Amino acid sequence: LQSLSRTEVTIRRLYWRSVFRMRPESQMGRSAPLFLIFLGLLCISRAAVITQTWNVKWQFLAPDGFYRGVITINDEFPAPTLRCMKGDTINITVVNNLLDSTVAVHWHGVSQHGTPYMDGASMVTQFPIVPMQSFRYEFTADEVGTFWYHAHTPMQYLDGLSGALIVEDPNEVKTWTREEVIIIQEWYHEPGLTMAAAGWWSDEEPWRHLPAASTLIHGKGRANCSALYPTAPASWRCSPQQSPLYSLNIAPGERILLRIIGGMSEDPMRFSIDDHDLTVIRFQKSYMTPVSVKSIDLHAGYRYDVIVTGNPNPTPGYAAKINAWLMYGAAARCNSACFQKKGYGWLQYPANVNSNSGSQSTSLSSTILTLSAESFNSLISADVNHIEQPPQPTIYWDVNFNQTVSSDPNKPQNGLTPLFTFNGFLFAMPARPTLMEIYEDGRTSWPTDSLIWSAPLGSVFDVYFKNYDMSDHPVHLHGYNFWILSVGDTPDRVFPTKPSLNLVNPIRGDTVIVPAKGWAYLRVHATNPGIWTFHCHVDSHNSP
Repeated sequence: LQSLSRTEVTIRRLYWRSVFRMRPESQMGRSAPLFLIFLGLLCISRAAVITQTWNVKWQFLAPDGFYRGVITINDEFPAPTLRCMKGDTINITVVNNLLDSTVAVHWHGVSQHGTPYMDGASMVTQFPIVPMQSFRYEFTADEVGTFWYHAHTPMQYLDGLSGALIVEDPNEVKTWTREEVIIIQEWYHEPGLTMAAAGWWSDEEPWRHLPAASTLIHGKGRANCSALYPTAPASWRCSPQQSPLYSLNIAPGERILLRIIGGMSEDPMRFSIDDHDLTVIRFQKSYMTPVSVKSIDLHAGYRYDVIVTGNPNPTPGYAAKINAWLMYGAAARCNSACFQKKGYGWLQYPANVNSNSGSQSTSLSSTILTLSAESFNSLISADVNHIEQPPQPTIYWDVNFNQTVSSDPNKPQNGLTPLFTFNGFLFAMPARPTLMEIYEDGRTSWPTDSLIWSAPLGSVFDVYFKNYDMSDHPVHLHGYNFWILSVGDTPDRVFPTKPSLNLVNPIRGDTVIVPAKGWAYLRVHATNPGIWTFHCHVDSHNSP
């Protein structure tokens, strides 16, 4: 215990104390709350312990040519990629050197089996780390895939505090020669909390957040400084020509696995590479029947594993443009007018390549892979070798997502600020972590308007999200990998009593888009005890 911080010791003691206080399983019955049951320790063979210390601090950087404060980990932006094998133990000590803010790190997509207190959800599973203090995250990487770690304290991951966690399967047969991680995100020229304090919302576009200045492909981009700051002198702090663009080398016929992460905080983005198809083999943690597409639509928290194959006969020195379009609008109905900001980089062929033809491959699919409306249901299906049939539900939750307004004369839009509700209720952050209320105080129930629900261990519950808002909302559930049974939209907001469900080969995920004026129908098997947040991943919808 001497190597643990005081907060860590407190959380672990509370958790295990509650475990040993429990009645025998035979006395609990099936109605015992999910978050009060622990099934026992699963012995896992651990190949290695990955131990690192991460120093979180502000630095003055110019990812798109504009100098501003950026939150870095060990002086890196994007934050360092953490790699391990399935079964390894992750041991990360996060040191908060920000001085002006608390910090918590969430491991997006990691189920945290047996370690719910390591989830990193500020004021849900832990107190955030105060300045000049540290917290050690320790858990087992028992799932394979591309994961995304990021700040779970207000407005910080849009300032840079995010990175990739890659968990590999030592037995996986690789059909690619190498792999690259690419985090796609929009970028702002004001710190997140500064924008939040100013109201966040645009005076020119009612109900729209402030527009991004640029888009970044793995931390690199170029802002249009002359358009953003037409009256600024040339010597001011915006020099996009000095900002390098993202570049990836490829050889003819080479197969590269791209682990693409949607690191956006607000709007969706569309990713493509000129003259190249993208073969998608995994969505989040789930294998899927490979599908070749031209473009991929990304929402906050989405991860795709994609194979890109080098053209067999490229022109020597040819560079294909890598595109990342920021979409201002609902992805399912986005037309050319809503593609407002474009980031780009290069897929570079060697200059000395032998070429039998001066033209590039034109065998491109016209398909765009989206997880919006009917295109999701028709394009996505699980690989037959990894299908797990969804069990029958015992609990049904209808969740209506809507937008309301609050009156505040100190904010824009004549004092009106958009607020977002579940079933008419606003979530209020608790005064102390909910996990501590459960394990220290023995609390088992909350009022309806608290938006804290419980489910019996082993139960199967369906969640029918109905989005009455005019914006897409990427919904993320911590601790679970749910079945996505149906996604759709309805222009008149008249929702089916129960939509048509895919019960044969549905894909699974931890994050799914609920389209504007649309729905997502999910199924969850409650096998992972803990307190888990279920929230929209648009940052301005979660921050004050």
